Amino acid sequence: MYTSAITCAQCKDTIELAPNTGPFESVTCPHCRHTAKFIDLQMKAQEEDQKFVDELTLASASSTD
Repeated sequence: MYTSAITCAQCKDTIELAPNTGPFESVTCPHCRHTAKFIDLQMKAQEEDQKFVDELTLASASSTD
């Protein structure tokens, strides 16, 4: 049973997470076998989300000029 998912930093495939996955547990991608700590993958996802928001904000500001 999986409750959440996160994106692999290497191959961008979805990794399904067990409900009891702790922040410092190692997570292995079933597709490319890349292993990382869950908290590192979360931080990477947050950085990518923020980059997307920044680019979207910049594009919106440019289109109004």
